[in-house]
Amino acid sequence: MKKYLLAFLVSLISIGSFASHIVGGEIELVPLTNPIAGGATHQITLNLYFDAINGRAQAEELTIRIQIYRKKDLMFMGDVTCPQIYRQLIKYVDPSCAKGDLQTLSMKYSSGINLSGEKFTDPEGYIAVYERCCRNVIITNIQNPNAVGMVFYLEFASTSMPNTTPHFRELIADYICINQNFEMDFSATDADGDSLTYKMSTPWIGNSSPNNPNYVGSPSTSYREANFVNGITVNNMIPGDIPLKIDSETGVLSVKPNKLGLYVFSVTVDEFRKGVRIGRVKRDFQLKVIDCIINNPPQIFVRSQNSKKNFQNGETIQFKNGEKRCFDILYFDQDINQKLTITARGINFDTKKILLPNDRISKNSHYLF
Repeated sequence: MKKYLLAFLVSLISIGSFASHIVGGEIELVPLTNPIAGGATHQITLNLYFDAINGRAQAEELTIRIQIYRKKDLMFMGDVTCPQIYRQLIKYVDPSCAKGDLQTLSMKYSSGINLSGEKFTDPEGYIAVYERCCRNVIITNIQNPNAVGMVFYLEFASTSMPNTTPHFRELIADYICINQNFEMDFSATDADGDSLTYKMSTPWIGNSSPNNPNYVGSPSTSYREANFVNGITVNNMIPGDIPLKIDSETGVLSVKPNKLGLYVFSVTVDEFRKGVRIGRVKRDFQLKVIDCIINNPPQIFVRSQNSKKNFQNGETIQFKNGEKRCFDILYFDQDINQKLTITARGINFDTKKILLPNDRISKNSHYLF
């Protein structure tokens, strides 16, 4: 009887050691403005998104270790230990949408690193990588999510070329309503003015496992990919009448889903300078499709100030150089007690020149272009 009891307890310990918690994340690298001779020249940061509901607290780490390799031959160049410097729940677009079955922690791990010019001058650049198991157990679109890991991956240029890697905008938690159009700004900014392009990518699972969650070694520029469930590919990681896609120039995600579930996806951002790719970063994240109360889209009308004629969708408005124009924007929403906001997205002009209010819009407002 004692032998059977001991075997049963050992089995429970083994199962409990699985750490299902990873939602997504990315790595970024920033040169220091005034580096000290012989000290750190850059700040490297890993952003990790952690499942606050299904993740085990024991899986949360106080430090992580990022590996650095030369890209052309994958020669090991060193590593850096990064302590956790930030820990906060991601906020929802509308707090009333927050549900008890999905909460995500944003964690930052960061440290100074010495990427001296003498050592990191290869024109083909370098990679920074961190592997960690395991992913969120309730993911819908990949096989065995709680038994596979994630690869946090960054390519960066030679330090003889001063450069800041792309910085993703802060994530805001949100749900997607089934059979309704959804957009999310998944873009990044570049401090050096480099051009950025976006594409959907299959999530990498790499080499980590439940038995080796902090895998080190076997560097690559193309890691082992996740296996999708039947019916899912990189082209419909969230399936729908409009499957999940990203605008290659703006980084805006869009989808009109037709199946419930929690879907993981990966976006690759390529960084170009003078037409030459100098960097790459992958970011993984998850979005959940739920059955929402039907929400009727608001109607919006735009016309010139003091005019009674509304512009038609797709109509072109011409401006003279330096001319300022005001427009009346009118909206109607049959769903009461909802907050509406207006966002201006310029196609061939700088949206910073458009003056919009920061607070809730009024029923009939004047805006200066």
